This record gives sequence, C-alpha cells and structure tokens, in this order.
Amino acid sequence: MTEINEKRQSLRMSELRKAIETNYRVWRTKKRWLKAVHEWASRDFLNHPPQFVKQKIFETYGVRDGVWVETGTFLGMTTNFLSEKYPFVHSIEPDTKLYNRAIELFKGRNVEIHNDVSGNVFPALFPKLDGNINF
Repeated sequence: MTEINEKRQSLRMSELRKAIETNYRVWRTKKRWLKAVHEWASRDFLNHPPQFVKQKIFETYGVRDGVWVETGTFLGMTTNFLSEKYPFVHSIEPDTKLYNRAIELFKGRNVEIHNDVSGNVFPALFPKLDGNINF
C-alpha cells in the first residue's frame, strides 16, 4: 500500500512542478507583454507597437488564404510569423546586410525577399500577384 501511495505522491508532485513551471512561464510572458505595452503607451501608441500586438492585428484582419506583401523585413520576426500562418510572403528589404541575412534565414520557405525599396519593387511585383493579397 505504501509503495502505491508513494507513487501517487510522486506523480502529484511531478504534476504540481509542471503546473508551477508553466504558470511561471505564462506570468513571465505576461509581465514582458505588460512592460512592452506600457512603453508603447508612453509613446502615445506611436511608432513600433510590440510584436505580439502586430501579430494579433495580422491574425484578426489578414485574409486567411491571402499572400502577404511586407515592406521592411528588418530581422524577420514578422516575416517568420506571416510565413507560418499564410501561404506566401513577399518581403521587401532595401538594406543589403539585412537582405542577405533574410535570404539565409528564409531559404527554402514560402518567402521571397526583395532587395530594393518598395517603389521600385511594386511595379514588377504587383502584376505577378493574383487572388487575395494582404499588405
């Protein structure tokens, strides 16, 4: 009997440990989000919203089966998010170093990186696009 009770106790402790670890990660994430929102609010919600805010907007208003055209790949965080949720992403990055980094990062994925400014890319890109498109 005691061996069974010990196993149950051990199992309960293991479950409790997992729950605490999960809740701590959630708490830490929420704390980071609150800090990011507070910083954004201190700028009167101008300039660069936190990444999770942008992602929520894209999920809410993006056309699910639509291709995305993104201007400014930068480090590729948004490009990566969009490529996981949508069929294809065209991302425009004028900076050569960031462009080269993005080419390596998204090699073999549903992403095409364009190295130029939007005004030069759009005339060649738009005629190739068909169906639903997100910007």
